Amino acid sequence: MRLIVGLLVTVVVATTGWFIKEHLKESAQFCVSCHLTDTKSLHADKYARMRAVPPESLAGVHFQLQTKKIVCADCHRGFGIEDRLLENWLELKNSFVYFFGSVREPEKTVLAVKNKACLPCHNDLLKPEKDLLSHPRFHSLQAHDGIDKPLCADCHRQHNSKGRNGSFLEKATLVRQCKTCHQKAEDAVFIRNALRIK
Repeated sequence: MRLIVGLLVTVVVATTGWFIKEHLKESAQFCVSCHLTDTKSLHADKYARMRAVPPESLAGVHFQLQTKKIVCADCHRGFGIEDRLLENWLELKNSFVYFFGSVREPEKTVLAVKNKACLPCHNDLLKPEKDLLSHPRFHSLQAHDGIDKPLCADCHRQHNSKGRNGSFLEKATLVRQCKTCHQKAEDAVFIRNALRIK
C-alpha cells in the first residue's frame, strides 16, 4: 500500500511541477532568472539586446512584435515527442547543475531552433519570386526545394547584433552554410545581394 501511495504522490508532484514549469516558461523573465554571479544573470546580454529599443537582435524584433508577443519558449522548445523528451531532460539536467554544480553561459544551443518555430508566421518566404537576383532568398530557389538543412536559425542568427548592413544576416555565416554545397560561395552574387553588398 505504501508503494502505491508513494507512486501516486510522485506522479502528482511531478505532474504539478511540469505544469508550473510550462507556465513559468511563458515569460522571458523566467529564462534570465538564474544567476551566473551575484551581479550577472544567465543570458543577460541576449536579454538586453531583446529588450533594447529599437531591438538589437532578431529575437528582439520578434519579442517586441505588436501583433503577437513571442517569448523564448516559442522558439527554444521541442516539436514532436522526441524533441519534447530531450527538452524536458535538458531542463531537468540544467536545473540540477544550477542548484548543485556550477553554471556558465552556454556557447551553443543543444536543442536546435527548428523551422517549425519559424514557418507558422514566415511560410510566405517559400513562395517563388520573380526577381531572384535583386531580391534573393534561399527559400525561393527551386533547387533548394526539399532541403532540410540549413535550418532557418543557421543563417538567421536570433541573438546576434545587426551587421554593418543593418541586417541580421552575416556574410561569414551565410558563406559557411552555402559552402556545405557550393564551393565558391564567397563570390556568389546571391550572398552579396542578400547582404546588400555592392
